[in-house]
Amino acid sequence: MRVLVTKGVISRKHGNHGEDIGFTILFPGEYVGSLGDSGELEINISDGNYTYLSLNKMEEKVAHGDLVVLEA
Repeated sequence: MRVLVTKGVISRKHGNHGEDIGFTILFPGEYVGSLGDSGELEINISDGNYTYLSLNKMEEKVAHGDLVVLEA
């Protein structure tokens, strides 16, 4: 899946064992993502580094135009 972030989005980061380790900003740009086993949108921000959005947050950001799904 390809997504376009049009405005900065606050997202979550997970540690090596899946634990929540805080927030990060997803800057405007195009990213590759996928739906993870946990039901979150996993977005690859760099080689091996991911940020996560819950499905509720993703739907909210799409409704506001902050996030556009380019390709499912």
